[in-house]
Amino acid sequence: MTMLQSGEGAAPSSVVKDTTTQTFVKDVIEESKRQPVLVDFWAEWCGPCKQLGPVLEKVVRAAKGKVKLVKMDIDKHPTIPASSALCPKARWRRSSSASPRIASAARKRTC
Repeated sequence: MTMLQSGEGAAPSSVVKDTTTQTFVKDVIEESKRQPVLVDFWAEWCGPCKQLGPVLEKVVRAAKGKVKLVKMDIDKHPTIPASSALCPKARWRRSSSASPRIASAARKRTC
């Protein structure tokens, strides 16, 4: 059993963070130069987001600082998600990666 599976120890609360349009560059782009960042673009009305969010938080906390989760409410901060034509989903950001990988709890586009 790995540490991720066993959930041993506590991760710092700073591994899960909410971001805004104003702090996105610092929280995601700059931080991704130091370590992997998973960005969760979510909305209160999005059923798949409500399923995926707690799972992402649990996994990131279990990783104990090896990756950060940055969450953005797309209804409160629509500019960045709109510029990427995003449906609520999670996106990996690592500065050395040419194209981030996208994961979504939804099987088909519903928004």
